[in-house]
Amino acid sequence: MQGAGELPPVRGVSIRADAKNLRDVEKAIIGKYLGIPYRHRGRTIDGLDCWGFLKLVYADLGYRLFDIEDLEYSKVWGLSGKDYFREHYGHDWDRVETPQVLDGILFVNSKGVANHAGIVLSKRRFIHCCRQGVVVSRLDDVSWKTKTEGFYRLKNDIRS
Repeated sequence: MQGAGELPPVRGVSIRADAKNLRDVEKAIIGKYLGIPYRHRGRTIDGLDCWGFLKLVYADLGYRLFDIEDLEYSKVWGLSGKDYFREHYGHDWDRVETPQVLDGILFVNSKGVANHAGIVLSKRRFIHCCRQGVVVSRLDDVSWKTKTEGFYRLKNDIRS
């Protein structure tokens, strides 16, 4: 039975929405989501894309993120120059210079279009859903560092 402030467990891990210790929350997120497969427009633990991953993690923490699920977008929308992230999601986030654990991180493609997102962890790492599924990567890895657009913190007024 789950206690007050806990959300239903997935893969045997429950994330406490009111947890004070970010390290425990970080471990719970990794334990709950690591290895879930990629699926274009995926919004369940059966398969996720990067935004579906953020939606589920932040829902565990008591936030409801806007989604563009009603809009059609193809697997190559980022190459078309259409910037759905900035167009539809920006109003819920404040850009920050110094990231903290659980802040969002946004990446751009060669056209400067924001087409990937993840969540900041400790020790210069982040967790995200890419073609390999949900993985943990290093912020200072050159392949990600050169694509980093910025770090973002959710505004307080979007708690569920």
